[in-house]
Amino acid sequence: MNQPRPSTPARLATRPRPDGQPARAERAGFTLVEMMIVVACVVLLLAPMLLILRSGAQVSRKGMVQIDTTMQARRILHLIHDDLKNACVSTGNRTWIDFPDLLQEAGTAPTFQYVFCRFPFRGEISQTVPAPRSGFSPRRASRVRYTVEKPTGSRFLHLIREETFHPSHPLAATFPGGTWRRVLTERVNYFRIQPWEIPDPSQPGSRQFVWWVTLQLVDVDPSQRTPPAPSGDLWTDRGKGLIIADFYDVVYPEFFNAFWRQPLINRNWHTIIEEP
Repeated sequence: MNQPRPSTPARLATRPRPDGQPARAERAGFTLVEMMIVVACVVLLLAPMLLILRSGAQVSRKGMVQIDTTMQARRILHLIHDDLKNACVSTGNRTWIDFPDLLQEAGTAPTFQYVFCRFPFRGEISQTVPAPRSGFSPRRASRVRYTVEKPTGSRFLHLIREETFHPSHPLAATFPGGTWRRVLTERVNYFRIQPWEIPDPSQPGSRQFVWWVTLQLVDVDPSQRTPPAPSGDLWTDRGKGLIIADFYDVVYPEFFNAFWRQPLINRNWHTIIEEP
């Protein structure tokens, strides 16, 4: 009975070499052209994905910068509003105060400087209004100074706030020279405080006095390398790679309007305001 022969592995096809050397088996593989075609197809597939990821990252960075600029402008405007709302002036023995007396403006666009006095918001009330001694109890006011300046090497303007406390105020000893200095922002393009007079319709011939505050903060789009220099005017063109935050506010000075409405009230030692 014939036994089946064990199967032998298939041999690879060989081709005799012309030089008489032993022939080598031919193996299947990829040619250089085929590899180049595969790489080109992969690039064509990945390029749109990379562009989408890059565009999304730029939009995300721009949105984060926009939010940070907006929140910073809101904090600054809240502080300015509180300062102007509590603005005051040394009364002395006079019974009349003009609205321009509250605010002193100096400088030219875009580097303005504004100086006025206010009732301090830090510390205890007893530190601002001390206990009367011999019938004398003055109010210790602080002097606030807002300065817009252009430091060397900075892209935009800086807004600096300085508060000088009354020498008798306990907080004066906690700061060098009694002055608390802070750089509020390094992104200012425009900052103005302007006095306005508004007729009071409820009382013919009467007026209300307010301040109109304009603040514009800017930042550079991450894709923009060379930002334009501040010009002293409001920027409205947002097509220059700029991120702009415009804020406006109307501030009602409570002390002055109360003083204005009662010009002939009897002043005494309990209503004296002392400046630093």
